[in-house]
Amino acid sequence: MHRDIKPQNLFFNLTNGSMKIVDWGLAEFYHCGKPYNTKVAARFYKAPELLLGNEFYNYTIDIWAIGCIFAAVLFQEEIVFRGKDNLDQMGAIARVVGTDELYEYINTAKLKKNTAMLKQIGRHAKKPWNKFKAVFNESYFTPDSIDLLSKMLSVDPGKRIMAKDALSHPYFKDLS
Repeated sequence: MHRDIKPQNLFFNLTNGSMKIVDWGLAEFYHCGKPYNTKVAARFYKAPELLLGNEFYNYTIDIWAIGCIFAAVLFQEEIVFRGKDNLDQMGAIARVVGTDELYEYINTAKLKKNTAMLKQIGRHAKKPWNKFKAVFNESYFTPDSIDLLSKMLSVDPGKRIMAKDALSHPYFKDLS
């Protein structure tokens, strides 16, 4: 697990079209059932399970971060989920993905409910991705891009797309 995927840690070679992930200082090998420190990842790319204090996370935290970057590219925004602190960050996520999936994940994962945090977040309906569509970015909104984005930004890491499946997603069919 890289645990700090963010745009600053992605280097692109425009000559040959390659990309490298750098700064592996927070990386860990994943071992099922092992607890990990949740104080990793840059706030704007931090997966919900980290914000909720779930120490039993896996490599799908990196998929969430990539999904945040992908959303920023699609929406032509610098940052999609912009929180002032971790609590506000969870609220920023909840205002877009909705709280139904969030509460379902908390219950399924049997996480300790932080009632103060949940009260502050409130209740929110899922915001359709097309709410982010504008004249300047509508060409990026394809059924395949939205499907991939939805699968990357699933609040429940167990429902989040795996890297191998993401790479074989129809969104990438014309890129090879």
